[in-house]
Amino acid sequence: MFYARTPFFRDHAPFLEEVYTRPWERLIDLCEHILLYLFHALAIGAQVVRASTLSLAGVKSDLVLDLCRKTGARTFVFGALGRQYARIPDFEAAGIRPVFQEYHHPQYPQAYPGFEPGMNAFDLLMNVGPASREVLLAGNATRESIR
Repeated sequence: MFYARTPFFRDHAPFLEEVYTRPWERLIDLCEHILLYLFHALAIGAQVVRASTLSLAGVKSDLVLDLCRKTGARTFVFGALGRQYARIPDFEAAGIRPVFQEYHHPQYPQAYPGFEPGMNAFDLLMNVGPASREVLLAGNATRESIR
């Protein structure tokens, strides 16, 4: 296995083995299982709510605003492309602060020479371990405004 040589492989191998050997009936269940594990491993304290349970209305900016209202959000972090469709005055009128993420991929030590950007979160966790959260935050230009 490619990651067997990484410093923190053993910390995550049991979870990955369980993921690969468990018979998943629905993709959403697999995705949610992995997401919750990553939230825990990266100390992300967000609550997961399936959008399908919210009866959302609208498209683009209106859809996001409806999501914020129905979940009680006070801040919404858009990706960089959100600037192209977000109607900022609507969010401000609803008391929701829009933030636009500008992420610059940080480099971190990987098991093999050179640096390969854009890898998955497990690459980061298995190579950097407990420092992974700080590596992620180091690349976020909006870091201070969303903490």
